Amino acid sequence: MGDKTSYTKRVEVTQKYSELSNLRKLATLTPNCFFRLAKRWTSATIEALVNSFPPYVARDKQSLYDALSNAYAVLKNPLCEKDDSLRLSAIQNAQSTLALVVQNILNNRASDKAEKSLLKTSVTALKRVQTLDTKAKEYFALTITDDLIECRNGRYFREKYAVETFQAQSYGRPLSLIVFDVDRFKKVNDAKGAGHQAGDYVLRELAQTVAAKMIRPQTDVFARYGGDEFVFLLPETDEKGAVALAEKVRSAVEAHKFVYEGNVIPVTLSMGVTQFNPYDTEDMFSVADRCLYAAKATGRDRVVSASKVRELLKTIPIAKEKIMEMFNIDERWFDYFSKDPPSAPLNTTVIYRKEKEK
Repeated sequence: MGDKTSYTKRVEVTQKYSELSNLRKLATLTPNCFFRLAKRWTSATIEALVNSFPPYVARDKQSLYDALSNAYAVLKNPLCEKDDSLRLSAIQNAQSTLALVVQNILNNRASDKAEKSLLKTSVTALKRVQTLDTKAKEYFALTITDDLIECRNGRYFREKYAVETFQAQSYGRPLSLIVFDVDRFKKVNDAKGAGHQAGDYVLRELAQTVAAKMIRPQTDVFARYGGDEFVFLLPETDEKGAVALAEKVRSAVEAHKFVYEGNVIPVTLSMGVTQFNPYDTEDMFSVADRCLYAAKATGRDRVVSASKVRELLKTIPIAKEKIMEMFNIDERWFDYFSKDPPSAPLNTTVIYRKEKEK
């Protein structure tokens, strides 16, 4: 009889440690492991996972379920594969809730010394993981920031570009892009007595001036793409709105005094603008970059949009070769801008609506 009681007690203790281990493991997973695990979850998996926790977690089960469900809803979104900050935020929120539950058990409910010891280990491990998460975020911020002028860099822009074009393609939302650079920037770098130091000053001062004109710094992306080339990625903005912002930035830079070591440096911008078109065979960045070429070819210090290039090509009564030379475009781009923007094939919208109704 005594052996049977002893065996039953051992089974109960083993089960308790197993339940606590589930809680501890989930709370102390690294973000990448948590992400790989969460991608395989379903609603039933989350419910079974929460129900596997110890009985004295009953009052916290709903908050646990909500935290894990919210994390699952965010992490299953395809955008999480491309957006590191979105993924880290969802995981951190879920693990913070787990940390509170672990601490709650430690303070109020765990009676066995072995259980308390196990939970203390969990809390310590979780704090260590959260410290590593903080450091990872700091290092990640360094990888997406241009160290010279302290704005976002090309890597960050490329990640956001992929995310925003995916959203624009999926949900039919407007998205515009501005690509611009400094006119005759090589002359600034080659100036006697100043050289590249003057060029670095111009880029830093330019970034501060442009950033001050951003209307929505939380959603719009301003980044240094490379050298003296910069980009604006503007979600929920059509081409007309992007042109208005580009003109505002161009005027502000033209009016700003760039003074380096007592010398005034004239700075102007050439800017290319276009709007995302899901039916376009050309990449949006390539179109905006070609508009930038056209802005430089037609006199610099101006904003040229894809619509404006199309309009000019239709109205200028000169030979094709002259137009190509004027806008600094080859035959491929001449043919592209000579046509109206690509539009949806017939019945596409109707088919989409029917699929949604089903």
